[in-house]
Amino acid sequence: MKNLNLQKKNGFSILAIILVIVAVIVAIGVWALSGKTNTSNSGDSSVSIMASTIVNDSSSFKLAYDTLNIAGVSNIIFMPNQAGQNNMLDPVNGITSSKANPKSINSDLGEPMGTWVYSKNFGTTLGPSNPDTAILLPGVKDGVCKAINKTLFGSDTIPEYGPATGANFFVNGATVANPNTTQAIDFSSAGVQMNSLTWDMGCIRSPGSTDQNVFFKVLKIN
Repeated sequence: MKNLNLQKKNGFSILAIILVIVAVIVAIGVWALSGKTNTSNSGDSSVSIMASTIVNDSSSFKLAYDTLNIAGVSNIIFMPNQAGQNNMLDPVNGITSSKANPKSINSDLGEPMGTWVYSKNFGTTLGPSNPDTAILLPGVKDGVCKAINKTLFGSDTIPEYGPATGANFFVNGATVANPNTTQAIDFSSAGVQMNSLTWDMGCIRSPGSTDQNVFFKVLKIN
């Protein structure tokens, strides 16, 4: 009788172990399948996050510019590591100009890709014929550029700016040490419009190119 009870106990123990092993195998299978799905979603999420970060950073520059402008500061400049009440990047009271996420930028194009660039010669169709003041981020990859425009305008189309010959064209003369450009961007003859709305920000591209885009945000309509 004792041996019979022992066999039952041992049989029960073995069955329990088998069931646990089966449960673990099933759980691992579910986790693996779930992981594949999450990997794809993670990629999409990463692009969306990078796009949102670029838009949010541009809004920070707009706020910094508006703060100086409202305070009556004239001749606002954009120069790293230089003190000045009129400098948006004043080391003490200014805004910090951080580099964009490297994964969102076509770094093969060299300097100043991924660096925010200041322009006082950015012509839009928002106001009079005078050039507007804008902040630009050159070298944005196609996927991120599309995500930006999709979020802002409901379409992932990247409009082409006809005269451009590459992302560097938009920020000609700018460097990391001196992120300023005088390159004229005139939308009057090459309008950047979508859904009949003129953009005050968005992502545009050099014609027939890959990852040769620039994001811009108008800081002041002149």
